Amino acid sequence: MPFVTVHMARGRPAEKRRRIAEAITDAISEILELDRRETQVLIQEHDRDNWAVGGELLSARPVAKAPDLPDLDSLFRKPVEKPAAKPAKAAAQKPKAKPRSRR
Repeated sequence: MPFVTVHMARGRPAEKRRRIAEAITDAISEILELDRRETQVLIQEHDRDNWAVGGELLSARPVAKAPDLPDLDSLFRKPVEKPAAKPAKAAAQKPKAKPRSRR
């Protein structure tokens, strides 16, 4: 039974944590060919005052707003076919001049 621990800075909403747990579970279940119920994911959140990268506390860094991820279902959904557009009306044309007779 796989057990995955994810460490991250505190402050992400529950929906983001749910999505990461689901994505990890899906990946492990697919790769190891296991039932999803056999995979466990533990998310440990840490205060930014207790985590440093390169000797700098995360709390000293400005908090970057992560871009919102697109809805994957909408990205991979088959596009709905639109009805064919009606052809545009042709612009009114000037009648052609009659050829002059030569005398």
